[in-house]
Amino acid sequence: MVAVTITDNDIAAITAPASVVVPEGSSTNLPVALSAQPTGTVTVTVAGHAGTDLTLNPVALTFTPTNWNVEQSIVLTAAEDEDLTDDVVALTLTASGGGYTGVRHAVAVTITDNGLAPLSVSIHDLTRREDGKAAQLRVELNRPSDKVVMVQYATSDGTAEAPSDYVSSQGFVVFSRNATKGVISVGIVDDAVAEGEEQLSVTLSKPRSAIIQRAVGMLTIVDDDGGVTLRVEDGVESAEVIRFTVHLSAPSSEPVSVSYRTRDGTAKAGEDYRAVAGMLEFLPGAVAATIAVPLLRDNLDWRQETFTVHLEQSTHAQIAKAVAVATIREAGSVTRNVLAAYTARFVRTSSVHVVEALQERVQSRVDASVCAAGDRADLMRLWQTVSNWRPSLGELLGGCHVSRSTGGFGVWG
Repeated sequence: MVAVTITDNDIAAITAPASVVVPEGSSTNLPVALSAQPTGTVTVTVAGHAGTDLTLNPVALTFTPTNWNVEQSIVLTAAEDEDLTDDVVALTLTASGGGYTGVRHAVAVTITDNGLAPLSVSIHDLTRREDGKAAQLRVELNRPSDKVVMVQYATSDGTAEAPSDYVSSQGFVVFSRNATKGVISVGIVDDAVAEGEEQLSVTLSKPRSAIIQRAVGMLTIVDDDGGVTLRVEDGVESAEVIRFTVHLSAPSSEPVSVSYRTRDGTAKAGEDYRAVAGMLEFLPGAVAATIAVPLLRDNLDWRQETFTVHLEQSTHAQIAKAVAVATIREAGSVTRNVLAAYTARFVRTSSVHVVEALQERVQSRVDASVCAAGDRADLMRLWQTVSNWRPSLGELLGGCHVSRSTGGFGVWG
């Protein structure tokens, strides 16, 4: 009897291509089988693709003693990237079980660039008037695609705040196949507050089938209420105080301040009114403030007099009307005593002025042609030697008419 020994010369190996080419943005199958019948179930796993543009499905294959030589496929999918160069990914297939434990096979996967920029989505800035209508921010893909692209968005406060300035919003923008344009609608609130320009942001996130090229769009809201202006109204007298009202043209979202001071007219500070100067403050939302000026009166003041208030330096507002007039009203009636006192003071003051002027004329001897030298000497001697004599207005106007008819000197007019 002859004994025959059959020596197994089959080598346990994984059969698969050593290299594979996958165009960017597409998929390719990687066929895998075993070189010999295993003694049991064999599992082949794939590694090396993590962190690359390559995805695999599935990442593990199972072979049995009955299907070991039947090819199974792993689908290799290459994503589009931002560069224009080819990429190479080194995959390692590793077997375990059925007499294949530790058997490995290397596959080099080349991802060829398609020459196209990666499919990306961007949002654009927008400036819009505060007119109560919705603002439409453009969202665009950089090129058409045969895929459906989706991206999320949400609004966020900046200097503009919801809900007083705009209506907050969040949702999705969906691009159908070959579409490249979309919009995000944001409601604008038309208020009566003068605010200047305000901004909010709209942010894209979580794209699907594309990357985000520009994630944030700024929406600028231009106020349609015009710039805030200040104006001061003429003063109104009441209870010995004159009040000036200063108005803002519209409520402001910022504090407004303006400096002011009084200035004399026919009325004088310290005599007719008390001078004031200071700063008016308008808190956000306020539209009016008051300047109060106390009046000063005495028993002889009944004439109508005026003074002014001037607005000078302002913040967060322009001065449209800077000057206001205050009129101090004349007294309703004048008592007899007050009138008599005022008349007496006027007559006394006027008479003194006239007499002093004429006395100075005589004493200075300016008008030498009125009388002869001898007469003038007699007149002056009489004036200087008689201490209690004061010439009357007629005597002074008469000048040097001197008479000795009564045996003495007489000056007449």
